[in-house]
Amino acid sequence: MKHLLRYLLLFMSFLSLNAEKTYIYRNDGGFNQIPYGDDLRLVHRIVGTDSLLEFGAERIPLNAIDSIAIRHTDVPVLSFTFPENPEAQWVTDKINYIPAILSVDGAGMTDSAYGLELSVKGRGNASWGFPKKPMRLKFDKKTSICGMAPAKSYVLLADCIDQSLMRNATALWIAQKMGVCFANSFVPCQVWVNGKFAGAYLLTHKIGINKASVNIDETAGILFELSSEYDEQYKFRSPRNNLPVMVKDPDFDKLYVADPDGPTPDERLALWQADFNGAEDVAEDVAEGLTATDNVDRYFDMRSFVDYFIVYNIACNSEIGFPKSVYMFKEGLGDDYLYKFGPAWDFDVSFNRSVLTAGENEVYEPNHEMWVNGLFASLLLSRHFMPIYEERFNYFVNEVFPELMEWMDSYSEFIEPLARLEGLRYPNPHNAGFIYRPYSAFRNRENVEELKTWIKNRVAYLQLRLSKGEPR
Repeated sequence: MKHLLRYLLLFMSFLSLNAEKTYIYRNDGGFNQIPYGDDLRLVHRIVGTDSLLEFGAERIPLNAIDSIAIRHTDVPVLSFTFPENPEAQWVTDKINYIPAILSVDGAGMTDSAYGLELSVKGRGNASWGFPKKPMRLKFDKKTSICGMAPAKSYVLLADCIDQSLMRNATALWIAQKMGVCFANSFVPCQVWVNGKFAGAYLLTHKIGINKASVNIDETAGILFELSSEYDEQYKFRSPRNNLPVMVKDPDFDKLYVADPDGPTPDERLALWQADFNGAEDVAEDVAEGLTATDNVDRYFDMRSFVDYFIVYNIACNSEIGFPKSVYMFKEGLGDDYLYKFGPAWDFDVSFNRSVLTAGENEVYEPNHEMWVNGLFASLLLSRHFMPIYEERFNYFVNEVFPELMEWMDSYSEFIEPLARLEGLRYPNPHNAGFIYRPYSAFRNRENVEELKTWIKNRVAYLQLRLSKGEPR
């Protein structure tokens, strides 16, 4: 390995780095990044008795170098300018949009774009109180950034409490592979605000009824969000489980303006409330043994439910129990349509999350039973559930899981320079009470290995549970 490294360094003595970005990973806690566009050369020199790597004014002892990566591609760079608040280091208002100018450096991964006009504001609930602020982006017309499907609305997930920067990405990747309805695509990126590095973010579409997200007819269908936040305009509590059911989309007021002869917003809400409550009644009657006929599959798409459930079960995401950020949709009123589940969302407080207990880092063990809400608990008791669950979980284990481990390795390698920068920007542990980030993202390799080990143990635990006829 030492001879190979020396050969590489000697070769690079003659190599201009104009077309590449070079990363030098060190074993002494340091990190060096040579950006695009700098006319620098890596040179190996012997100075006295020291063997050094030299670039510009920088000198690194050769024995302090872990590895060197030279790349033609990197994570995209999103640079925001706030004309009305040029000193801000991040968005400061989660209520009101402010104007912004966005430039995207595709870094060889995607197309670049410059001078895009948009509006931005903060987003999130608990995450809004973290040091790094999540953001919502809104364009006047559908716009494609970072190679994603054109849309008017995007979000930048901050992943501030996740030292691996991979929990959300991993869950969304599994959701895609398991065929969860309208699973989000995503792109890791670094974000700059008014010329200052704000951190590592995950770019994805805002969930809603549109061609880039839940692609159904908004004049006929519905997208519900079950969430204890209970903060949408149109909402209701279900009678059997007291579920907080909110209308995420469509906008009932806009539908009424477009079609004044149709139902008023309150009338439309009443129709959908009756439809949802009727489906819930069927699931509850079956679970409570009040009927001999198990016909939940006439109201709920059980394959959709199983795939959705598996993603949350692997991540042990108990927000499904509150519930919080749980999405389900239906393409039309009545018995001709089924309730389906998705998109999957919000996984930073999942997997190997930690809490700070008596000053000690306590990692959530992988052998926990996932908490579910009342409706989901009833669907788990349907005779339709276990046969599909066994088939789909075995599919995950045999087909998806091996690919997942390979993908995590390649993805973590791709974002490692970004993680190092994130760790330098946010170096300290962070305690939010309900969750604790014990390490910075700088120790990226260790963080990702810990996440992978947790997932392996979680899958083994779920296999054991399945062998006993239990899904969780």
